[in-house]
Amino acid sequence: MKFNKNFIGYDRPNDALVKDGIIFKYNNFGHRCKDVDQIDLNNYILFAGCSHTEGEGLDFPDTYPYITAQELQCDYYNLGIPASGFDVLFYNVMTWLHTYPKPKLLVLQYPDQSRFSTLMSESALVVPYGPWRKTDKDLEFITQGQESGMFLFRNFTLNKLLSMYIDIPCIRLVFGPTKSYDHRTIRIDRLDYAADGKHYGVDTHRLCADIIRDKYQNAIINTTA
Repeated sequence: MKFNKNFIGYDRPNDALVKDGIIFKYNNFGHRCKDVDQIDLNNYILFAGCSHTEGEGLDFPDTYPYITAQELQCDYYNLGIPASGFDVLFYNVMTWLHTYPKPKLLVLQYPDQSRFSTLMSESALVVPYGPWRKTDKDLEFITQGQESGMFLFRNFTLNKLLSMYIDIPCIRLVFGPTKSYDHRTIRIDRLDYAADGKHYGVDTHRLCADIIRDKYQNAIINTTA
């Protein structure tokens, strides 16, 4: 990951990457969707999260952001970044809301609470850290952060701060056993696996899109009733 025009994204924007036989194309911000100038900013949904939102192991038409936008007949922008934590999500969403017209719906998919990122060089490379780290020092730090509640407090307070700036419909998600730090969160359980055998598959993403669609439409109906 790195900073691309104020946003954190894939470190080689405009490149294509093949993973598990699937082509991943990234825009000039390093995100897996169209460039901003190709988005209908008068009718779109903003998605943010980690690899589940980016759509690891899936062709992009099978990802829940794409399916949701199709079902709600609008455009979308996908800020999902693999291996990222809530610090990256918070930064990108706050930057987006400050820079562009507000979306009709904001979907936040919360990553695992123990993830965080570090700056490793003057070129501002953003390196993700999480439970996958192998060194004893890293794992000890992550374990202590979990046990002390440091990660939970950080994410809880950042989420509270972000919520203060959200004055549009917002749906919050966690996938599988990921811990939640917001009582409004909807949990998405796995129905199947993606091509990589690790992430959630097409049926799960379709279910997730249906849940978002129904939640959004019910909120609009209740608001206008």
